[in-house]
Amino acid sequence: MTAPVPQLYCPIPPAIGENAEALNEHAATWLADNRLYATPDKLTRHRKSEFGTFAARTCPHPGIPLERMKLYTEWLAFGFYYDDQFMDESTATNEAATVAEAVIAMISSYTPAGGTGGALVYAHTDTEHHLPVMRDLLERTAAIARPDMFERLRTHMMLWWYSYLYEPLVRASGHPVGLAGFCANRVYNIASLPYVTVAQIVADCLATAEDLAHPHAVLMGYLAAYEMGWCNDIHSGDHETKTNTEITHLPGVLAAQGLTLQQAMAQAAEIHDGTMRAYLQAERAATTGNPHLADYARVLRAWIRGHYDWCRDTHRYMAPLASAGQERSGHK
Repeated sequence: MTAPVPQLYCPIPPAIGENAEALNEHAATWLADNRLYATPDKLTRHRKSEFGTFAARTCPHPGIPLERMKLYTEWLAFGFYYDDQFMDESTATNEAATVAEAVIAMISSYTPAGGTGGALVYAHTDTEHHLPVMRDLLERTAAIARPDMFERLRTHMMLWWYSYLYEPLVRASGHPVGLAGFCANRVYNIASLPYVTVAQIVADCLATAEDLAHPHAVLMGYLAAYEMGWCNDIHSGDHETKTNTEITHLPGVLAAQGLTLQQAMAQAAEIHDGTMRAYLQAERAATTGNPHLADYARVLRAWIRGHYDWCRDTHRYMAPLASAGQERSGHK
C-alpha cells in the first residue's frame, strides 16, 4: 500500500490538552514496568507512538485531573500493545488459535464477581496475557465511573475483543474477506466504541444510558465509530501491509476488488468523507435541544479530530502524505 494519504474532510477544530509530554513519559514507564512489550525494539516503538499525545488529543477537555488522564493513557497503550502482541501483528503460526486464546483470556477479565471467577480455565495465562493489568485498569475505572458508564464500557470491550475472531476465521475458511462483512465487523474492531466510553468516564460526560439509547444518539455513535475506522485504515494501511500482508483494511479490501492502489485510496477517502458528513448531520439532529447529547458530542468530536491528527503525526504509521497539490479532485 504505497499510495499517498490525502487530507480527509474533518471540519472539527483541532485541540490538545495539557501534559501531553508528561503522559508520554508515563505511558513509556507504565509499559516497561508491566513488561508490555515483546522486545526492546517494540518498547522503543511504543515510546515513539506517543500514546500520551494521543490521549491529550482525543481527550483535551480542560480540568481533567492528571491521574485520570494517566489512567486513560494506560487504556490506550494497553490496547495497542495487545493488538500488536496477539492480534494483527502477531507472528504466531497458529494465528486463529493464538487470537482466540487471547480473546477468551481478555473476556475472562470481565466476568462479574460471583460468576465463573474469571474463567479459571485461563488462570495459567495471567502472565502471558497480562490479565492482572486488565483487572487493575477495570478496578480503577470502576472507582470513578457511573455504573451505567462502566457497564457500557464492559459491553463495548467484550464486543471489541470478540470482533478480533472474524478475520482469522474467515482466512481459515479459505474465503477472502468481503467488503460487507469487513464493514459490519469494523464498527466494533476499531475500538472507538470502548475508548470513547473511557473518555466519557474521565471527562465526566453528562450523557446517561437513557440518552444514548435514543435512535439519533445511536446513529451518531456508530457513524463516529465508522469515521474513525476509515481514518485509521487509510493512515495505517501502508504500515500494516508492510508488517503483515494479511491484515485487512479498507483500501486493501477495495484494491482486492480490482482497483489500483491509488484508486482504492481515493475511494476509501470518499467513503470516509461521506461518513464524516453523515456524522455531522446526525449530530445536529441528536443534539438539538438536548444538552446531555451535546455533551456526548463534545467527547465524540474531540475523539474524531484527535484521532485524525494523531494518525497523521504518529511515528507508528509514518504514512506517506499527499501534498496539497496532489489532493483528489473535488475535495473540500
